[in-house]
Amino acid sequence: MTEFILSKVGEFALSKLFESLYDRLAVPKFWDFLGGEGKGIQANLDKWRQKLQDIQNMLDDAEEKQYSDRVVKLWLDDLKHLVYDVDDIVDELATDAFLAENQARPSKVRKLNIPGASSAHKIDSTLQLKIKEITGRFNEIVTRKDQLNLKETADGRSHRKTGVPAPTSVLTEPEPHVYGRGKDKEAVVELLVGEKYCSDAQLSVIPILGMGGIGKTTLAQLVYNDDAVQKSFDLKAWACVSQDFDVDRVTKTILQSLNISDNCDGKDRNWLQVKLKEELKGKKFLVVLDDLWNDDYDNWIILRAPFLVGAPGSKIIITTRNSKVSSMTGTVQAHSLPLLSDNDFFFINVISVKVGDNII
Repeated sequence: MTEFILSKVGEFALSKLFESLYDRLAVPKFWDFLGGEGKGIQANLDKWRQKLQDIQNMLDDAEEKQYSDRVVKLWLDDLKHLVYDVDDIVDELATDAFLAENQARPSKVRKLNIPGASSAHKIDSTLQLKIKEITGRFNEIVTRKDQLNLKETADGRSHRKTGVPAPTSVLTEPEPHVYGRGKDKEAVVELLVGEKYCSDAQLSVIPILGMGGIGKTTLAQLVYNDDAVQKSFDLKAWACVSQDFDVDRVTKTILQSLNISDNCDGKDRNWLQVKLKEELKGKKFLVVLDDLWNDDYDNWIILRAPFLVGAPGSKIIITTRNSKVSSMTGTVQAHSLPLLSDNDFFFINVISVKVGDNII
């Protein structure tokens, strides 16, 4: 099941497996277990750890480019299989370490009877061959990576690149082809148009929280285009924020989404905010702020200011990976997006053969 999930949920599963491997390879006890004859193995694993870290810094760019560049997609697929195989080897070594520590049968790793060197272990030839093969595949992956012109993000976060289209409110697949998020959609729609929430006197901000690639934007698109939601608001607007939290740019994007006829080019922040406030005053609106990373409270307060004049029941949906952003902006409890169930994974795997790989 791990390999199946890894092949279908993209950035989320791959990133989590990267983090898991990196954490496990950083445990001192794990390295202690590989003392003595395991020094060479330790050196290889240490190189793998560094390569994983270097590759992860380019993972976001590869995830974005794979849909328009088949070479990048093939490289990313090979990387996923490589990381999965590395996980198998680390699992094998970790199991042997546990068994050895608890004086159980040592499986493929056998204690050497060397006085004063109880931590030394002998790695059998089969495992040595596996490690050698993985090292060769790592070198090939790195060589190919260097030819793909992938951009690095120093902190591992997603930076929207120039020329890479930001997600819009338009679904890339018809709703019947989106699986596993029906209950999530119902829950968020209820927060928007349910009787309990329709008469709110104040502006409501609803965070959708989850790891990258898990489907936050797709859920927001489903909700934004829902018939009941369409009928419940006077105005609707969509803006992709990303990590570059530029108040002026986001405000301008919202104005353009509202089909404001005035030319916003060259206007300062005061003009933009006054104009937006005029457009929203007394109207019930829905605004989606997609992919908000930055938890700068001052920027949030400035961006939010024009929205405070809307009619009761006005709502803002925020999609974010950052729990601090969710806590800072939300006026209701965040809707945390879980992983899809095993059944949904299986169904997606079957359907994707027929309709392609546009899976949330």
